[in-house]
Amino acid sequence: MKSMIRLAWSYISAHRGQSIAMVVAVSLSLSLPLATVQMVNQYERQLLTRSGNPPLLLGPRGSRYDLILKAQYFIGQSQTPMQWSVYQAVVAAKGVRSVPVHLRHTAQDETNQVVGTVADYFRVRKISFITGGVFAHPGECVVGASVSTNRGVVRTDISNPFDLSAPPPLELMVVGRLAPTGTPDDDAIFVSMETAWILDGYGHGHEQEDQGTAPSSGSAMDGDGSGHRPTSPITRIDQTNRHKIHFHGNRDQFPVSAVLIWPTHLRDGVILEGQYVDHASLQILQPDREVQRLLEYVFQVRNLLHRVFIALAGITALLVVVIVLQSLSVRRRDLETMCLVGCSRRRVSFLIAWELLILVCGAILLAVVTSAVMIEVLPSIVTLL
Repeated sequence: MKSMIRLAWSYISAHRGQSIAMVVAVSLSLSLPLATVQMVNQYERQLLTRSGNPPLLLGPRGSRYDLILKAQYFIGQSQTPMQWSVYQAVVAAKGVRSVPVHLRHTAQDETNQVVGTVADYFRVRKISFITGGVFAHPGECVVGASVSTNRGVVRTDISNPFDLSAPPPLELMVVGRLAPTGTPDDDAIFVSMETAWILDGYGHGHEQEDQGTAPSSGSAMDGDGSGHRPTSPITRIDQTNRHKIHFHGNRDQFPVSAVLIWPTHLRDGVILEGQYVDHASLQILQPDREVQRLLEYVFQVRNLLHRVFIALAGITALLVVVIVLQSLSVRRRDLETMCLVGCSRRRVSFLIAWELLILVCGAILLAVVTSAVMIEVLPSIVTLL
């Protein structure tokens, strides 16, 4: 048996070009389906991490999928926000529990989403803390399980690097770390709504004598008579300067990206949905239903890819058969000579089988490595949406 394996390996080594062509062809026909299936399954798992939680989502009217992906998975661009008064109206509704989210900022070179919210977010999502606790003051934050920090501080990104009048980044003090959840919360940084509005430019802190300049056109405080842009705003809020933080403008008009809603009973949810059916600027969605629709499109694409891969596998199999038959035709005299010197036809067949087995094993190994590299290097499907 060992002699047959050595002889088979010797033949493969002597015909490297032909062997490499077969290994590469077979590995590609295997690695592409493997990588695609893994990526689609990963995408499905990511979407289902928020299935039915919350049951309802209120946001600005527009693309339903963009709203779901941003509010639930922190993916994509922020849409035109709602006003704080919309959230207050939902809070006043009977039989519902609601949580606002503000999703217009990132931190640490756009690595992490900054989520402005309230303390109730962690209770309704049933997220526990590994260390510390919830934020209590502006400038404090709670980080997800996968967020890296620098000595207990994270730095936000500037909202618009091309706008010299944009609010400066803040250094947020980490006061708590969440337990792993397997959801997008693991990579998020949570702050109070006041901190999020400071990042918007509605609030700031500065020395009393620093009157600054008038707000630029299009800024958060544009049109507010008392608004101004300080020359040296506070960029790290702590207990020594927290009393200097103040806001300009009407708080009811401050922005909110979406409102997560948990009805106490089904009837309460239906009543609330009815209030926004024909609303001009707002829409209320059932995230679970929208995610299932999105997955249906993904499954259709996956089925199409399966057909393409079946055709590719057929072409590859035909190529391998042609190469093997051509090789046997070229080696016909050599194989006949082996039989003449005393080697049985059965052992000759074993030799050819070992050659094919070695090539197939090499192709499978290369396919596994290639698919693993593709899954690691290629971006997640979710990030491409």
